[in-house]
Amino acid sequence: AVVGPVALTFLPRSTEVPADAEPALRAAAQAARADNRRLVVEGHGASPALGLDRARSVASWLMRLGAPPDMVSLKGGGAGENVIVHLLPSDAA
Repeated sequence: AVVGPVALTFLPRSTEVPADAEPALRAAAQAARADNRRLVVEGHGASPALGLDRARSVASWLMRLGAPPDMVSLKGGGAGENVIVHLLPSDAA
């Protein structure tokens, strides 16, 4: 199954992963494991630090749900209230 980017919307100033995110994150983690896909977790926030904190929160969920830690990387995005999990081929730069 092809899993596209997963977009999660956070409450302002919050780093708490939305409660309804688990099914999408589980699918992404399974795709990373089964299809050898890299997961790039791009966090957005009012500040770069908030964006990265959000990305870290999502990444830890992905690893708890079975994503191989060496296939998960973090990326800071711009302003916004979301985190996007991109699924890339394992050989993508």
